[in-house]
Amino acid sequence: MIMIFARCSGVTTVEVMVAHVLVKFLIQFIQISFMVIFADLIFEVQIKGPILLAMVLIFLQGMCGMSYGLVIQHTKILELVYYRKKHR
Repeated sequence: MIMIFARCSGVTTVEVMVAHVLVKFLIQFIQISFMVIFADLIFEVQIKGPILLAMVLIFLQGMCGMSYGLVIQHTKILELVYYRKKHR
């Protein structure tokens, strides 16, 4: 199924994954920026230390969550492919 996708769409699996990750990084950066702005200006939460460091730590936490989600997705796809091959 993965090979068929690559032939039909004209892109490789790596290109699809890179596009996925870049879009998720951009969305995550926007969300983190809004979260820090709202926490600081509207809710008046004190951020002790540099704001840039807080944003980097939040970004790394989001990267871990995104990576975990991609691993689960890949595992389920392989499980589905194995199940289909077994029950033909």
